[in-house]
Formats: sequence, C-alpha cells, structure tokens
Amino acid sequence: MEKKYLTPVINNHQIEVYIIRRGQPIADQILTNLFRLKELQNHENVEFQTRNILSETWLLLLKDIQTNYKPDQTQRFEQPDRIRSMLSFIHTHYKDKLTVAQIADAIGISEREAMRSFRKNLHQSPIEYLISYRLNEAKKLLLHSDLSVTEVCFQCGFSDSSYFGKAFRKAYGLTPREFRSQK
Repeated sequence: MEKKYLTPVINNHQIEVYIIRRGQPIADQILTNLFRLKELQNHENVEFQTRNILSETWLLLLKDIQTNYKPDQTQRFEQPDRIRSMLSFIHTHYKDKLTVAQIADAIGISEREAMRSFRKNLHQSPIEYLISYRLNEAKKLLLHSDLSVTEVCFQCGFSDSSYFGKAFRKAYGLTPREFRSQK
C-alpha cells in the first residue's frame, strides 16, 4: 500500500502544493467527493462510507499526479522551503498591507524570484494568493463570528470594503452578506 499509493505522492518533489481547480475532470470529481464527505458527517454510522470516499479521492489524486507531475531527473528542484516560507509569511501577516517586495524580503530573494516561484508552484502571483487567502479567512469569520461585514473586511487585511465585496462575489458567487445568511 505504502509503496504503490503513498510514496508516489509523498516523495514527488514537484508537488509543493496541490491546487484543486474547478473545471478539470479529476479536480471536479475530487471536489464532489469532498462535498459528499461533508454531507455524510451530518449522519451517524458513516465510517465505512467515509473511508470509501477518502480512498476513491486518494486514487483520483494519485491518477492526476501520475499524469501531470511526472518526475524529471534532469530538472533542478527549487528548495522546498522557499515557497513554504513565503506562504508562512503570508499566513502570518495577511492582515497587514503586504507587497511582493515584503514577501520576497522576508526570505531574502528578489521580487522577480518570488513571482517566478509562485507562478511555477502555485500558478498564481503572490498577490493573487494573498487575496485568495484573505477571502478564505473572511469566509471563516463570516461563518463563525458576529463581526460585521466591514469588520471582517478590515480584520482580513482588506482596506476597502467595496473591493472586498467585489472580490468576495467574484470568488464565491455571493456577496459576504448573502454568504453569511446561508449558514
């Protein structure tokens, strides 16, 4: 089991982060499974069903990785800690006004190198990732706090509530108020 199913994922150095994007067949199946898991948790005695869905999801992940992340022995791998360190810096300082220069300076590389690392590993810029992370944190606050939408906006590092609303709607298809009312 370990050699056949775990090692190909765990030891694949091309994968720092696995991003699930809607609109891709395997990603859509993985997301469907995750939503099924969430729904199952509202019921009792679902351990076997949960295990089966997790196994199916792992096999989908493995299939996608084997198709899209073939090891290339000649490729020079980046230091795994580089992207991890930048992500950690963003996660710690997302509430602050951040620039690419600050993110790069935090680990001692140039802005251009930071941009290159993000594009290569996450297929987005550091600022796109930052906004996505802020929006995800905003979702959590909207669901689990009584803060006003404006307070959530500022708590998550947005300095303009109008922009926050537009970005939230673009990402999730709902305004922050509509999202909160669905909980």
